[in-house]
Amino acid sequence: MAHPRGGHVAYLTAETHENDRRYLLPRPEGFGFDAVWADDFHHGVRTILHAEREGYLGGFAGTAAELARTIRQGWLYEGQCAPGTDEARGTPADGLAWTSFVYCIQNHDQVGNRALGLRLNTTAGLCDFAAASALLLLLPATPLLFQGQEFAASTPFQYFTEHEPGLGRLVTEGRRQEFAAFSAFSDPAVRDLVPDPQATATFVDSRVPWAEAERGAGRLLRGLYRELLRLRAQDPVLVEARRGRPPLTVTAAGERAIAVHIETNAGSRRLVVNFGDEVSVPAEGRVESVLCTDEGRFGGFGRAPRAEGGAIVMPPHAAAFFESVR
Repeated sequence: MAHPRGGHVAYLTAETHENDRRYLLPRPEGFGFDAVWADDFHHGVRTILHAEREGYLGGFAGTAAELARTIRQGWLYEGQCAPGTDEARGTPADGLAWTSFVYCIQNHDQVGNRALGLRLNTTAGLCDFAAASALLLLLPATPLLFQGQEFAASTPFQYFTEHEPGLGRLVTEGRRQEFAAFSAFSDPAVRDLVPDPQATATFVDSRVPWAEAERGAGRLLRGLYRELLRLRAQDPVLVEARRGRPPLTVTAAGERAIAVHIETNAGSRRLVVNFGDEVSVPAEGRVESVLCTDEGRFGGFGRAPRAEGGAIVMPPHAAAFFESVR
């Protein structure tokens, strides 16, 4: 996009939770951004993996049907009120290019603003984290990766500051008071465990452990991320799906699994993501698995999806990517 004072800005993203399409419309009708954060995707994944319904997550049911609707639309809230509130949020997202939506499963806010700064890969099972990673990277939305996510970094990312002592004391007190409304931190003694933002150790403990990328589970997960990114860059259907807004057919299979059907002029692909027990997902025609997150090369158990009577039977806590076979 062109800069108002001349020159050119390659890519401009709005970091906002408003779900407001005006950010993406050209000026003067809108604000002329290239993309906007779509936090509803993060919240949908977070609540399907965790029984969290407090604060801003209170407006999410944590079901496959809700997550499927979010992906179909681009974001979930399009002007309705969250349950228990009278404040409407969002505008319709129809017609906006898929790449206009920035999706993530963790970022500096969603990790750093949590009381202990714990990453999703340490609070959810690693199999579910791998499945969520496949969902993030194979959808046509623009994925945002958080530092160390690609190898399941074990260190937290805590809220740290370096203010002068007076302001620093207020930040420390405010940080602990912030969590008083959350049931897990209703006990003052537990709130005292929230790391002090001003303490040097809070920053030091948050540093990315790069050595983990070269060993054990970190190395295997990094291999999965490389393969997912290769598919994203080279698969002709996934590439074509990022040009404009071809329709996505996204359906729920029970409470914890979704199926995404991507069809373009380049062909047809399916992505099935299962955060629960083994599940059967209807599938028309013949399909062949290209990748499954449960493969041994990615640190999984080696359980493969199988075709049975016009359906795909998915192993538990896994995602798989399929191409149609003529």
